[in-house]
Amino acid sequence: MFLYHGTSREYLTSILKNGLCPRSVTGYKSKTNYDDDWAASSDGVYLTSDYAAIYAYWKSTVLGVIFEVNMDMLDEVNFRPDEDYLVHIIPNRHTVRMMQKADNYKWMWKKSLYEQGQLRYRGIIPPNTITRYVVVERHNLPDPPLSFEISLEYHKDNEGFHRAGMLQFFEGSDKTLALVNLY
Repeated sequence: MFLYHGTSREYLTSILKNGLCPRSVTGYKSKTNYDDDWAASSDGVYLTSDYAAIYAYWKSTVLGVIFEVNMDMLDEVNFRPDEDYLVHIIPNRHTVRMMQKADNYKWMWKKSLYEQGQLRYRGIIPPNTITRYVVVERHNLPDPPLSFEISLEYHKDNEGFHRAGMLQFFEGSDKTLALVNLY
């Protein structure tokens, strides 16, 4: 199975050399993709089945890049649920608390992926697990709503819609600036 990671084109060379590295390794200071206090874990890299184009949009100013990762080549013991998923399924919990205790729920990573379309990989995703990538101009990436939140309901209602939009870039769309097959 393939999962995807979207980010800015400026990180392409480093990612191809070093893999997808968590913020604890890169020193990147961004806490979150959201404008509120939902902090993302610094020890993991987030992968998605559907939303990489949206993350590439958020992280880029001119060019975005979407990486395709062969999750079968990753060590399953490092899969974790996305903290947003835990917040949605465990009532009255604050995201920061969920982040601190996410390892207690590591067995829920499959539910996180299938019910919300996202998971966290704890550690570095090696470069040899990246099968291909596309470079796309930011204006060709989907512009998410200002209050975009990938809730369980949103994923259920839109499953396939974002995946189809993202995968068009891998199918030789005229919106794709570069499509590179690595393995």
